Amino acid sequence: MNLDSAIPVSPALKALAKSAEDDGRGDEPAVTPCPFAPKEKAPLRFLLWHLHQLGGGFHRPVVRPDVAIEAYATLVHRLKLDICILPGLTRTVGARATVVKTDLAGRVQLVMEDAVEDTGAREVLRILQQLKDLDPSGGWQARFLTSDVDGKYVYLSDSTTCVLFRGAEGLTLSKLDVVDSRRVPSLGLTGKLLCATFQSKAHAAEPVHVMAPLGAIHEGDLTEEGGTAPPTPAPKATRSAPESSLVALSAPTDLLSDRAAFNQFRSEMEALYQLPPQEGSVLRDDPWKSIPEAQAGLLANFSAVALDNVLLQNEHMHWDAMELPKHPENLKEVAGALADTLLPCFAAVDAPPRVEELRVVDLVRAALSAQRLSVLDAEGEARGDNPLPSEDSLLVGPRERFQSETERPPREATPVNELAECRYFSAALSTHWPVVAQLRWP
Repeated sequence: MNLDSAIPVSPALKALAKSAEDDGRGDEPAVTPCPFAPKEKAPLRFLLWHLHQLGGGFHRPVVRPDVAIEAYATLVHRLKLDICILPGLTRTVGARATVVKTDLAGRVQLVMEDAVEDTGAREVLRILQQLKDLDPSGGWQARFLTSDVDGKYVYLSDSTTCVLFRGAEGLTLSKLDVVDSRRVPSLGLTGKLLCATFQSKAHAAEPVHVMAPLGAIHEGDLTEEGGTAPPTPAPKATRSAPESSLVALSAPTDLLSDRAAFNQFRSEMEALYQLPPQEGSVLRDDPWKSIPEAQAGLLANFSAVALDNVLLQNEHMHWDAMELPKHPENLKEVAGALADTLLPCFAAVDAPPRVEELRVVDLVRAALSAQRLSVLDAEGEARGDNPLPSEDSLLVGPRERFQSETERPPREATPVNELAECRYFSAALSTHWPVVAQLRWP
């Protein structure tokens, strides 16, 4: 556009504009970061996974299949975790062992005696070796609470807790202590807490404390009589509760079924207000197991013919007087209950860490391929890798090997059967799903 009477520009303004064009800065920002400012610390990633009856129990073998050990290590490695809390590790009590003894006459005899085996700890060492194979430079270590007298593992009600951690980047576990707590079976509190103290200048200026119940609560402890019975023998406390810590809770059933006890414990620990993770740390029973609980006229539980073939179950276990159960047809219908959580207890400190993520790891999503996820979760959004990596499809390989190694009748390829197969694989790993958190200290 041409202006008939253009406004005259002074020579000083022309010179100023010319110098701005020739300063050579281009697209550089007007404000540059100070080179002497402190760098942001690296975040710490935590995992709580109650590997139910790892080491053997009423429903579990003493030795888990190789594919389960592979799945545990794969998930820990692929989620790029730093500290893993594994509560509820069992030991085998009452196993028969052959002992050579000599009687008074000097005769050698073979005698069968009861023995106690650290079977859960042995399984953790299998996971540790797999982690070392997957991450040779990670410096992975496993630590258990041991007795100062004989160096043996310390148990409470025949179960203990292990701390797995990645020692690379200077992360060290300086001490394991026992802290007294209330015994609240509905929250999984056994009366004693294991307190792990970590040091790492790359992550936090001060020591980082992680606490979890020592041992595990069994469903029988939820009765009034069992809930008040003190566990014996119990190790003595070696320190009081630290001012700040990340506290792991793993209940035998729904953690929020006793919300008053949960809120009281959170208040006692001065936990920061943080919504619990999404539901799903414990999968609810499949319909054929829950039918007897819902219908008083049915006294016995059903034995499924094929846990991952619900259509075959319907055919063999249904009769006309019964309604057919509804099975999940997509991921939204896979139901669970919250039993495990991590509580950030930093309200008493001046500069608490930032909780960048806290959620349950969905083992069904982890067992499904990306293609099947797009079908079975068509309305959902794929989980991104910010800030924690996504678990989507991380365990497809182990799940397929688990399926190929298990004898079963041919099954119809339907969404309900595919989800049942993933649920069956998840239950083979543990009845509890993992909880992960990422914290960053200022």
